[in-house]
Amino acid sequence: MLTAYERHLLADYLANAASGLHYRDQEAKALAEWVADRDNRIALAGQRRRRRTRRWVLDCGDITSEQFRNLRQALHEERAGGRRRRDRTGQRLQRLAKMTALSQTDVDILEFLLCYQTQPVFESMVDDICYSRSRWHELNIRGRALSLFLGLSPEAIAQHLRNDAPLIRTGLVCIEGDGDVKPVDPVVLATLRDAILTRRMAEFYYLSRATGRRSRQAAKPYGLLYGNRAFLVARTDWRQEPRLWRLANMEGVKLGLEDFERDPTFDLQAFARRSFGTFQEKPVKVELRFNPRAALDAAAFLFHSDQTVRDNPDGTVAVRFEAGGLDEMCWHLVTWGDSVTVEKPARLRQRLAAMCETLAAHHGEQTSRSR
Repeated sequence: MLTAYERHLLADYLANAASGLHYRDQEAKALAEWVADRDNRIALAGQRRRRRTRRWVLDCGDITSEQFRNLRQALHEERAGGRRRRDRTGQRLQRLAKMTALSQTDVDILEFLLCYQTQPVFESMVDDICYSRSRWHELNIRGRALSLFLGLSPEAIAQHLRNDAPLIRTGLVCIEGDGDVKPVDPVVLATLRDAILTRRMAEFYYLSRATGRRSRQAAKPYGLLYGNRAFLVARTDWRQEPRLWRLANMEGVKLGLEDFERDPTFDLQAFARRSFGTFQEKPVKVELRFNPRAALDAAAFLFHSDQTVRDNPDGTVAVRFEAGGLDEMCWHLVTWGDSVTVEKPARLRQRLAAMCETLAAHHGEQTSRSR
């Protein structure tokens, strides 16, 4: 059951959503139906005061401008009806903001993400209302969900989620490769940080993306890297070189009983500069150019921890960094389609072209067979 403070938060986000919609929008009707549904577990003050049928309840047909105007007014009254006392999570986030460089916008983003993860009614609301295109319901930085429910423009949210933002730098939030924004499990973070500081083995179950198998691991943790995704840098007995373990693929993380001796020559920052994603190779200088259509997304995207971004006079954006892992770069760049051009190195451009030719040939053959 929602607390009074969670109902207040939910009404706040619903009011922001309503203010960004036209009454003829599909999402406007979905929002009105959701609020009117008895099973949504939110009771607005206006609903409790009036026992007669609410004017925004829809029996059939499309919502009228008057119905949506009344709904907006009810949500505005709920939001303006006095600030509820923050719950423990909200209070802790406020204390965290005072001790760190987190802004109020960062706190709002994190609070909504935490509520979305832990309270099914929030997730249900987003799925039901923002069900349309652009992966809105996934809380994607390229979609509109965060913009609608936080009352901020997509550009403002992207700015707060840039690679130098405290939310990402401190590991509180990670951005998946497809743009989904997710909070990092604080229990996993605390356990791994404890293992790193005390030089204790870390034990966990790990799901391999390559094989799809889940295996039990015991690793010597050296550090944590944050970027689009959060990774543990750790050594194992069966591999001398440290490798990256994706935190999202870990389960059952706990401290091991054994201590380990850390290699005094290991440099975490130097290690991070060697890689693009999870591949470790000899670093190369990379320069990418994104056309004006993709410039905003590219400027807000973290390709590498040491990247530089430059806005060009013609509306394009240039991204430069130095890293290894050409195969993984190609896999990622394919998702940008023809909006990206590889300026440097030629080897990366050639490998990307070869990969695209192979994909085109493969899918061309499949199409011919199906005819």
